[in-house]
Formats: sequence, structure tokens, C-alpha cells
Amino acid sequence: MMRFNNKIIFLMGVTSSGKTNFSLQLSKSYPFEIVNVDSVMIYKYFNIGSGKLDINILNFNSHYLIDFLYPNIIYTVSDFCRDVINIIFDIISRNKFPLLVGGTMMYFLALEKGLSFLPNSDIFIRNKLLYLIDKNGFNFIYYKLKKFHNDVSLKYKFKDKYRLLRLFEILILTGNFLNNYQFVMKNYVFKNLEIIKISLFVNKFFLFKKIENRIYKMLKLGFIDEVKFLYNFENINKNLLSLKSIGYKQIFFYLFGYITFDEMINNTIFSTKKLIKNQITWLKSNHNIYYFNKNDLSNIDFRFFFDFLNLKKKI
Repeated sequence: MMRFNNKIIFLMGVTSSGKTNFSLQLSKSYPFEIVNVDSVMIYKYFNIGSGKLDINILNFNSHYLIDFLYPNIIYTVSDFCRDVINIIFDIISRNKFPLLVGGTMMYFLALEKGLSFLPNSDIFIRNKLLYLIDKNGFNFIYYKLKKFHNDVSLKYKFKDKYRLLRLFEILILTGNFLNNYQFVMKNYVFKNLEIIKISLFVNKFFLFKKIENRIYKMLKLGFIDEVKFLYNFENINKNLLSLKSIGYKQIFFYLFGYITFDEMINNTIFSTKKLIKNQITWLKSNHNIYYFNKNDLSNIDFRFFFDFLNLKKKI
């Protein structure tokens, strides 16, 4: 029987790079179980816009943290780390290898570097703040924070809306600002495990062309109807982070007449390309990543890598 050697695999990649299909190929050949690291795929009904796999494929292969939350549920990075810990050790206990797959780099960073001991999000306070933002706009939060701390405008940009929202929430819960927690000891999630990071070679310009075709394909599949359904979902707040993700946000603006159909498409393409550039920058700044060609599972470097992990192919 294969012996687990305290290693877990991060398959990190940019949007539309093929990491999902690559992970399925790997799980067919090696004893991996796949853990989703995508902040949109965790939600039910976010299917077309997130590129979520067909339900039959999900049922056939072992997947975790995908399609398990209703859209009106707030799910923090801390929640994600807590759930991943339980899943990882369950996979390990069955002599399998956890393969964490996705493009939400903030989640990967939290798992690798740890989290500060900050208070958990309070759903009542968060919903109250979201209601105030709905009523007064985001200026309300920003200038309220500036009254308490003059350095807010220097440390945080106005566009960092999620960070400012979290900062205000921490202020309400504790009476202190985030900078009072900056030097708190980190909670390292996988301190006793070795993280092996892999990614896929991508041609940025080929990927950009693929993105342009992708939005039209999504629209044909019913992306607009998906967004309509989500915005009519019971007890959903329109300022939830999930509804601000690329594609969903632009279609919402189109449905409410803020932008034209062509502007919706162009804005979605522009935002996706910007996300890809940011993901590539993040990956370049990250060290010790093994890069592979997703079309060549017989590559000698690839086989050497898994020999190094003491992984044997499924028979």
C-alpha cells in the first residue's frame, strides 16, 4: 500500500488555462482527490459563469468544496481554510493525495502563509453593512472609516471595497483597527505538511483570444438567464462578493440598463484579461512552482516529478 509522505499538491492556474481538465486527467492516472480552490464555484447555481463542471462529472470524480453553498451565504477565507483542513486529513486518512485546484490566489496564499487570528465574520453585522451600502453607496463606509482613522485613505484604495468592508466589520466587533492585528502570530494551516506547487504553461495572447470566444459561448448556454435567477434568489443581498465576480456583475449592469449589450461583453472581456494578468503576476512572484504542458502527460519531467512524490499510477 502506498505510504503518505506529508505532501499536498497545489495546482494553481489562471482563468481558462485548462487546469480543471488537467486535474481530471491526473485523478484518472494517480490517486488524487480534487479540492476546489475557486471562490465562485463553491456556490450553487453559479454554473455557467464560473465554468463549473457538469454534475455527472462531479459525481463520477471525487470533488470537494464545489457547488455546496447557497448564494445568500457569506463564506470567508477563514471558513475556507477550516473546511480544507478537515477535507485534507480525511483524504490522507484514506491513503489518497489531496489535489487543490483553482485560481483564487488569496485562498492558496492563506493556506500556505497562514491567517491572522481575526474575529470571524458576523452575518448580522455583515448584512446590516451591506444594507447601508445599498442605501447610501460605498462612500458611506469609506468616509466613516476615515473619521475613525485618518490613515485609511493612505493604506487602502477606495476600490478595495471588500477589504474596507471587512475593516469596518472588525472595527464594530472589536473596537480596534486591523493594524492592531498586523503582528499577531499567524495560524499556519499546513505547518506539518509539505506543499508542492504546480501550474500550466500558458500563452497569454492565445488565452486572450480564447476569452473573447468564451463569453459568447456562455451567453449561448444561458448565462443571462442564470444571472436573472440569482438576482431573484430569496434573501440574497446584491452586494455579496459572489455577485460581483466577473461576468455576473457586467450582466447585472446590462439587465438594469446601466450599460449596453456590447458594453457588457467588452467590459467582461476587459475584466477577465485584467484578472489573468494579475494571476500571471502572482504566479511569477511565487517561487518553487513546477510548470507542465497540460497536453503531455507522458513528459519525462512530469514522470520524474511524480516519482519524486512516491506516487504510483493507478492500475
